[in-house]
Amino acid sequence: MIDKKIKKTLRFAGAVGFLLATEGCQRFPSTPQNVPINEAPTAEIVEELSQPMPVVVKIGGEVITTDKFAALTERYIINDSSDLNGISKEIIFQQMLLKEATELGYNKDEVMLNELKTYKNIIYQDFQEDSTLIEKLSREAYENLQSEVEVSHILIYCSEFAEKDTQAEKKALANTIFVRAKNDESFVSLAEQYSDDKNTSAKGGYLGWYTGLQLLYPMEVTAYRLKVGEVSEPIQSKYGFHIVKLLDKRKSRGRVKVEHLLRVV
Repeated sequence: MIDKKIKKTLRFAGAVGFLLATEGCQRFPSTPQNVPINEAPTAEIVEELSQPMPVVVKIGGEVITTDKFAALTERYIINDSSDLNGISKEIIFQQMLLKEATELGYNKDEVMLNELKTYKNIIYQDFQEDSTLIEKLSREAYENLQSEVEVSHILIYCSEFAEKDTQAEKKALANTIFVRAKNDESFVSLAEQYSDDKNTSAKGGYLGWYTGLQLLYPMEVTAYRLKVGEVSEPIQSKYGFHIVKLLDKRKSRGRVKVEHLLRVV
């Protein structure tokens, strides 16, 4: 029996185990894999399938047959060094939690089912990949790495968690600066006066030369789309609103690895 002191802590895990165990078992075929899909089972196969599967574990009145145990085991095996004994104990423990959660009606509780649905969606986000987007970003990065851009920027700092009114105010200021720069007002002077990037404001917003994968992504995308001498509309990053100016562009020169010795006298 499960210690009463930890039952409350484990019940939610038991409900989660119910969901995952059920989905894990659904991936296993219920008929032999060597039977063609478009052919009806022979009498021998039907007789074989009608035979009860051997029982591996009994928990109360519930049993875990060999096919279900195999399905559960697969979810835990990570590599050849996995401890089968440890895995078996974990499966039995999870099934005990599942049994208790089911007896308590957690598998029919609407609140619990909604919690599980939310939990499931959070987990699935980590395993979903958009192959089209990955291919697009890879191609974009490759193309950008073929050249280098010389850029300056003006940063109007604004936290991504700021209130909407604050964000609107900061964006309005960035738009005003953009219009002034677009009307041929000195970008250097505007950066010295307004930029919140203290590392570059004294240099007129000058950042230097960059290639692909070196700038903040919104800035990189913008810089590579600009023409030399052109100024961008405000773009937003996690630091706030940037106005980017492309100063020059050249073919990528690659990287040079250097070493040096310093002697202090």
